[in-house]
Amino acid sequence: MLKWAGFLLLNQSMRYEKDTLTFEQQIELLESRGLVVADRAVAANYLSNISYYRLSAYMLPLKGPVTDRFVEGTTFEDVLELYLFDREFRLLVFDMIEKLEIAFRTQMCYHHSLIHGPYWFEDRSNFRDADYWRQHLESIDAEVGRAKEVFKDHFFAKYDEHGRMPIWMTSEVLSLGLLSKLYRNLSLSPEKKAVARHFGISHPPVLESWLQSMSYIRNVCAHHSRLWNRVLTIRPNYLERPIDTWIDDRPPNDKSYFLVCCFLYMLRAVNPNTRFATHFKNLLNRYPNIKLGAMGFPVNWESQAFWSI
Repeated sequence: MLKWAGFLLLNQSMRYEKDTLTFEQQIELLESRGLVVADRAVAANYLSNISYYRLSAYMLPLKGPVTDRFVEGTTFEDVLELYLFDREFRLLVFDMIEKLEIAFRTQMCYHHSLIHGPYWFEDRSNFRDADYWRQHLESIDAEVGRAKEVFKDHFFAKYDEHGRMPIWMTSEVLSLGLLSKLYRNLSLSPEKKAVARHFGISHPPVLESWLQSMSYIRNVCAHHSRLWNRVLTIRPNYLERPIDTWIDDRPPNDKSYFLVCCFLYMLRAVNPNTRFATHFKNLLNRYPNIKLGAMGFPVNWESQAFWSI
């Protein structure tokens, strides 16, 4: 009975009673916790456009391990530097994902349509799991139904004998998450392997994993969420048999460094002349105070052949 009473006590709801603070009061709170604010007007301007709550995620690495106080000497500019670095980092990654998403959509549609026709996604025999196939068809219809595209209206106005558009049109309005699920459920075939090989991957399950991670990170970037030191809840698989130049070690696959390596590997297969590595190194050079260990960087990362191409 006592255990049950304790369970009820621990699970009782709590009322949120913190007051709303003005920007000046927010600055005073930060200063009371040891943050050095050299220019209160500048700090108030940033807080009024970014929000205290969003910035607070970048304050955590600058605080002591036990108390809520900042490490001695920490400035508002230190917090802002982390925020600005993360913003530029997300934009760089998001740009890379855009190129990969379009290339993947093209490859999956092309290889399967050549063999199975423009409506291969309607054919149960092309997929491993029947329940997932039915669920994905429902999701396709829902996403197409929500789409506001001229080409969709034109197609259904002209062709009224079929309830769906061919895959190369349909895929243009599907989310990366749904496209990655379609690929994952496809039966292992020469067509599926050809899509993976286009990205330098010999084992389709690895591409399945990387696409799932890409969809997850795309959403992180699209919602302007913190990326630089995020612990990934969806982790990309390691690449055991690379076709092209790959990293020398096995860094943690729940940090952003390994994620960048996976995406860059794919991007080089699509565009061997990509300058992402140069842009990424330049970004790190502009923010020398960023702790690379929090991103999962190995100590010798820059000397590896993968980063010297």
